Amino acid sequence: MLIEWSIAGSAGAFICLAFYVVRTLRKGMVTLKEINYTLLEVRIAIHGLTKEAEKLIDNASQVTADVKSKINTKDSCEVKNSFKEAAGGHRTDGKPRMITYSSSKRMPKIKVK
Repeated sequence: MLIEWSIAGSAGAFICLAFYVVRTLRKGMVTLKEINYTLLEVRIAIHGLTKEAEKLIDNASQVTADVKSKINTKDSCEVKNSFKEAAGGHRTDGKPRMITYSSSKRMPKIKVK
């Protein structure tokens, strides 16, 4: 009789174990479906961000090209003006420029004791 009760108890424990394993696997399947759905949403979001990043990079390169062209235009104008200035193009009296330095201020003497 003890062996029969042991077999019945083992069978009952196995049935409970199988029930909990099946329930756990079903919960795992639901969780995996949710994870797959979340991954799909993440992929869609990343694809959208990639498109926006590409547009931003294109816009930045257009702005960079525009700034470079404006810098080159401004540099060439400044170079022309500096040549004119160096050649005396902006002077009205036609005389060459004279630069004078005056050292009228005396340097103070420092006494060390």
